[in-house]
Amino acid sequence: MCIRPESEPCPRDMTWFQTEFLDEIPGFFSGLLFKMGVSYQVEIKRSGLIIQSEKRKVKGKEILEICSDEQQTPAEFTANNGFFESGVWHSTICRNNIKTLESGRSCFRDKTIYFIGDSTVRQWFVELATFLRTSYQKVGRPETWSISRTASDAANNFIMEYRAHGHPLHDPGKRASRPPIAETLSKIHAEDSRDIVVIFNVGAHFVLYDPDFFLDRLAAIRRALNSLKRRIPRVKIFVKGNVRSQDAPFLIPSEWLVYRLDRILRTFFNDITLIDSWSMTTVYPQKSVHADRKLLRHFISLFLSHLCTAPASET
Repeated sequence: MCIRPESEPCPRDMTWFQTEFLDEIPGFFSGLLFKMGVSYQVEIKRSGLIIQSEKRKVKGKEILEICSDEQQTPAEFTANNGFFESGVWHSTICRNNIKTLESGRSCFRDKTIYFIGDSTVRQWFVELATFLRTSYQKVGRPETWSISRTASDAANNFIMEYRAHGHPLHDPGKRASRPPIAETLSKIHAEDSRDIVVIFNVGAHFVLYDPDFFLDRLAAIRRALNSLKRRIPRVKIFVKGNVRSQDAPFLIPSEWLVYRLDRILRTFFNDITLIDSWSMTTVYPQKSVHADRKLLRHFISLFLSHLCTAPASET
């Protein structure tokens, strides 16, 4: 849509969006029927039950296989896919050997890793760029958090790239700062000296839209991933799950809505290794959509456990 000025034609590319959020719908949230903390957004208190666990072995071998880039996470939430013990995350899908970023440092050598998605996966990029002390720069005008970013470490032949996903995205900025995931994937090509790794996420910014719209976007991503695998058969692909949030009602008015999209995401990509951040956020004491540094490093360490195998001393 363009309202053409009298003296100039419409521009070829333009960005326009309008969003309005109401703190409450007039006449809808009156009375006890719709009262925050009483009938909605009610915190479920823990029972105080203490669960003790011990390692079990079958014929001298641990039950769980070591995490890899080929594990599949069940779409059904029959139980949480892990637990914290002594401040360390233990997956119940596979044996996640890498518990700290330091123990996974060697995973990055000779790789180009693409982080594609919203601000939660951008957090991963920024944390790793800082931890690895890479050469880090923003690509383009720094007018928005969704702007493209790149980081590199010449000594270890390592490159990281961040790209936001396309609209809808609750952040101002030109289209160039948030290309569709399918478009970003189409521009990835094989490299002679580095392996290609892709991790993407999508969900939170689609909560207020019909799930059919979300499914259409996932279908486009699927087609682009299939094309990518034909170009680069050895590419490693991961999908990052969504997270619980109670501090951004304008983005996620109900955790049930993002839970629904997370179910759709893991079902649609059930043949791609899922980094199950949802399970962590259901038991970690944080309400923000953006993880604190401790939780953030739990997420990344789980990802590294799937990306490469840790030394035996890290188990």
